[in-house]
Amino acid sequence: MPTFVVPPTIDHSNVEALIDAITQLANTGDAITVECQALEQFDSSAISLFMAAKRAAKQVTILNAPEKLKSLAQVYGVTEFVTQ
Repeated sequence: MPTFVVPPTIDHSNVEALIDAITQLANTGDAITVECQALEQFDSSAISLFMAAKRAAKQVTILNAPEKLKSLAQVYGVTEFVTQ
């Protein structure tokens, strides 16, 4: 399963490039792992990134999601993206 490592910051300035990269990686197979250990700063763009991964792959596993990201996902009703 390919792994996509997110950078320390995800926001409107870099999300398009990240979506392109994660989509290309996700298209290589049915499943993808997204490693969030380095993620420190983000806005709702992070949710867009995970939704793009889910559209491109049948299974998305997100590891080490910060608690604030989990809270943001709950606000948007997409907690299934960040339960790991």
